[in-house]
Amino acid sequence: MTGESPTTARDVDAAIASVEGELSTLFTRVRAMMRSYAERVHPELTAAGYKTLSALERRGPVSSGALAELLETDKSTLSRQITALDRLGLLSRSPDPADGRSTILSVTPETAERLREIRSSDQAQLHEELRGWGDGEVEQLGRLLHRINALEL
Repeated sequence: MTGESPTTARDVDAAIASVEGELSTLFTRVRAMMRSYAERVHPELTAAGYKTLSALERRGPVSSGALAELLETDKSTLSRQITALDRLGLLSRSPDPADGRSTILSVTPETAERLREIRSSDQAQLHEELRGWGDGEVEQLGRLLHRINALEL
């Protein structure tokens, strides 16, 4: 027995359900943002392709195996993504000097610039919105998001 009254347990359950609903809304909005960002990079780019390019741009030149680990995806899925990104001219491939069987991937300079522009615009908007929040709310949000990201769901 936990010592909680039924009312308290129901209140906690209702609060958890509210969090689940808000997270669902957030995920939906993030997916829509990713699709919008992808279209700004290239009209044929998918949201998954945008995620791959963004990770590659932030990480820098890397092998496909290391990129698959970074994105926590399997190599066959990533291979299809890389083929599509290459076809769109958004990334470049070069031989791995340490392993002739492997290829190093990087975003093209033009792609890197587009990604930085999108990120800069998005960050400016987020900063503007969060500046209006009360004292400590942004720090609290950061701490709570960190706790959520640490959950093993």
